[in-house]
Amino acid sequence: AKGSVETYIGRAGGSGLGQPYTPGSTGDPRSSVYMRIPKHIYAHNSGGKNFVMWMEQQTNVGTNQTCSLKLLNRASTSATLFGFSVASDAIINVLGNYSLGCGAYSGDNANAQLARIGNSEGFATDGDVIYVAATADHCILKVDAAGAVSKIVGTCGSTGASSNTTGALALLRFPTNILIDPLNPTNFFFLDQADIVGSPIRYVNNTNSTIVFGDPGGTAVYAAANGGSSSTVTTIWNPNTAGGTQGRMFGLASFGNRICWSSGGAGYTVGINGNAAPHVVSCANRTDTNMAIDRIVGPSDASVLTNAIRGGAPLGLEQEGINGPTARLNGPWGIAFDADGNLYISDRTNGIIRMVRRWF
Repeated sequence: AKGSVETYIGRAGGSGLGQPYTPGSTGDPRSSVYMRIPKHIYAHNSGGKNFVMWMEQQTNVGTNQTCSLKLLNRASTSATLFGFSVASDAIINVLGNYSLGCGAYSGDNANAQLARIGNSEGFATDGDVIYVAATADHCILKVDAAGAVSKIVGTCGSTGASSNTTGALALLRFPTNILIDPLNPTNFFFLDQADIVGSPIRYVNNTNSTIVFGDPGGTAVYAAANGGSSSTVTTIWNPNTAGGTQGRMFGLASFGNRICWSSGGAGYTVGINGNAAPHVVSCANRTDTNMAIDRIVGPSDASVLTNAIRGGAPLGLEQEGINGPTARLNGPWGIAFDADGNLYISDRTNGIIRMVRRWF
């Protein structure tokens, strides 16, 4: 029935460690699998490919448990997706190996189903390749159309902060959300340094052309080196220097020239790693000089840094139908635009999805 809720994937019970998957098999039936902390889901139905993809992860390091990127083939027939044969209505591991379990990344430049990954807090795909934020390993991985995984940004296992360098030489620190650039679909944005206040937005250019943000006079992400074989990585926006204290940043979304991000973690108090910043969603126009903020959902005044609610607030009736900068959020997380330019916000601690009608 319209509006009804049902269990679509998975079943209750199991070991709590996830569903064992045999690399190379065409998948397990959708209704029979056990899941382990599913998160970061994505649905794709384009170019003759119809699938749902999500990340599952055990929180502990060890063998025989799930840290993997999984895929359900929703087509009525079997399909080859990212180099792997998948039966109709069946689930496979696209990245990660149950036997190897969870731990430091291994298996570079080889079959992605044989690789080991750890805590991974984001991914993005265009249906042909997948980019994965290997958060615990401080790097970004790519699964290509043939099903091979490789490190493309960062030095897995090493932390740091570097900009205007090639992907292989860049140093990251707990990268999280990844967003494919809708205006340049071979490139992508990602959030870095998720453990500190003011996580910078960084951009990976895989093309042979320079991309400029904040033009004129803005930040240039130079063309990829060696004819495109080595991407370049540049910080394009740092809230600590460009727009005041933003707190930890979690979500990324883009519509046309606008780039938006959510920030201000739920439950953070004054003095805990400085994460008492406003709970807001901020947006900037990538063509404006210095990418000045052109919209903020949620209060950004300095008073919220010291008052009891720290910018977050339970939802009340007085919050409905009001102007964006007046509205209070409580732990905003995932964000997304629809085709009409309306912005949806996962207001996590309030337990709701909120919509901001198109304002531009």
